[in-house]
Amino acid sequence: MKGPMKWLIYGAVLCGSFLLFLYWTFPHEQLKERLIAMVQAQLGDEFQLRIASLDSHWVTGLELSDIELQHRVGDRMEPWLQADRATLRVGPMTLLFGQPRATFTVTVADGEIDGAVRKADDVVTMSAQFNALALDAIPMLQTVTGLRLRGAVDGTIQLESNLHQIKSARGTVSMTLDDWNILKESQLKLGGLGAVDLDEAFVLTEGKDSAIEIEINRGTMQVSALRLTGGDIELDLSGQIFFEQRFQNSRMNIKGGVAFSEKLKSLVPVAMFGPASPDTGRYPVELVGRVSHLRRKIGTFTF
Repeated sequence: MKGPMKWLIYGAVLCGSFLLFLYWTFPHEQLKERLIAMVQAQLGDEFQLRIASLDSHWVTGLELSDIELQHRVGDRMEPWLQADRATLRVGPMTLLFGQPRATFTVTVADGEIDGAVRKADDVVTMSAQFNALALDAIPMLQTVTGLRLRGAVDGTIQLESNLHQIKSARGTVSMTLDDWNILKESQLKLGGLGAVDLDEAFVLTEGKDSAIEIEINRGTMQVSALRLTGGDIELDLSGQIFFEQRFQNSRMNIKGGVAFSEKLKSLVPVAMFGPASPDTGRYPVELVGRVSHLRRKIGTFTF
């Protein structure tokens, strides 16, 4: 074997052996525990992160599987967000220049979230693309509403914020809510009145006209549209959320209207909401006050 080719092969074998050595000896379990501790330190005691396994992904990446974020509800932890798999890759050159950039992919059933995160000094910028993300990934929706939901989310998120000052955040959220349905054997939670059993299936959205449109600028979230159309519930809300450093202290002023199909009216005691608007057939909706003590009102009913 000629000299240059021999040394090239030796070098390739050496590099490959070194990478295998790093892979076999890398402290994946310790890194997983450190990652969990770091996230929970940011979120507080109300949340608990669970990761089944963490492994290397190529040379500069990580792969996490069976991920679940839980939230304390009363005296127990309830699932809040879930993912089957997540990969994260860091650009080595961005680390050298002190502005690390990472790309990520989160997989849930047949849907994905693809995006990127960059940190420059104390400013973090994030972009994400949602592709047919199943509602199975967001069990908090059932925890909060009692409804067993099926459907998907498509759209984009663009955010930029100082790590130490949430009120500096700015960005946009644009989502379409594709073919959302309420499955049989759901319970519609009605605050202090308990819950209504729904023994039939219902349609929440049909097609791609249902959407969420949000703009965030200097501590204010402008909700220009939170809209459900084409189903048994017609909902149209808009308003503002004024951020504080602790989200629980943020103030909300969201108003609009809601209407129910005759099928749903036969199960939900709509009489407690008072009369609907004679012009639109909708009941006025208000979500007003601090997030920790939010006043929720449909028609004349407050809960």
